[in-house]
This record gives sequence, structure tokens and C-alpha cells, in this order.
Amino acid sequence: MAEETRGADYVIPWCVVATSVLNGLLGLGTLLSMLYVTPDIQAVLGSPTGQLGFPFMQVVLDSVGSYAGATVMISIVIAMFVFAVIAFLATASRIVFAFGRDKGLPFWRTMATVRFYSNAPSSDLCWMPALVINKSKIHRRPSDSSSPGSS
Repeated sequence: MAEETRGADYVIPWCVVATSVLNGLLGLGTLLSMLYVTPDIQAVLGSPTGQLGFPFMQVVLDSVGSYAGATVMISIVIAMFVFAVIAFLATASRIVFAFGRDKGLPFWRTMATVRFYSNAPSSDLCWMPALVINKSKIHRRPSDSSSPGSS
């Protein structure tokens, strides 16, 4: 898409920097508001949701005061994450297709193929989640330092 933009050598880097700065400022605002409504961090981390690894849910529940309100707010956050994952998948498969089309990847013939029944590069859409799942398995492997007998 960048090659279709006028003045891409100036506009695209400026847009990347501007969106990064805007996302950083919005993230900082979210962090500050979450810290403002969290009275006791140790109590949040010790709560059942904090023990499961989702302390932000307890913060939302404590600040809203009702399970229904907290459920609606957390559902909105989860929906945003789902839509973001779909957008990331579409972006990554488009990049893989573009590199495959330019013969810049191994198995480029497979990656540059558009299926007639879907009119989309469906092999890219299948391989990208598989790659992400395999990379997440590497991250989730227990470390050697937690094994018994290590010092």
C-alpha cells in the first residue's frame, strides 16, 4: 500500500512515528488511570483473578463495584483484542504474500498462490497462526533454572 501513496518516502515514516507516539501516550494514560484507581496493589495481586494472571480484571471490578459492569467492560477489552489479532493476522499474511510474490521467502511458490475458491492467499492465512503458536510454545517452555537440582 505504501507504494501507492504520494510522497511515500516522507509520509509513511511520519505516520509510523506519529502513531507510535499517539499509542504511547494513550497507553501511558491507561496506565496512570489504572494506577489511580488501584488502592492496594498487593491485594489485587493476591485476589483470585490476580493469581490467575489477570489483575486488571480485579482492578476493574473494584473500581466499578458490580460484576455486571465489570463483565461488560472486560468484554469490550477482549473484543478489542480479538479484532486486533484479526487485523495483525491480515497484515502479516499480506506481508508474507508480498514477499512470496517477489520470491523473497523460502517456499515462495506456496506463499504467492491465490486460491480460486477463496480469492485469497489461504496458505498464508493458515501458516501465520501456526507460526505464532509454535513461537509461543518456545516462550512458554519452563526455564532450566526452575528444575530441581539446579543452582
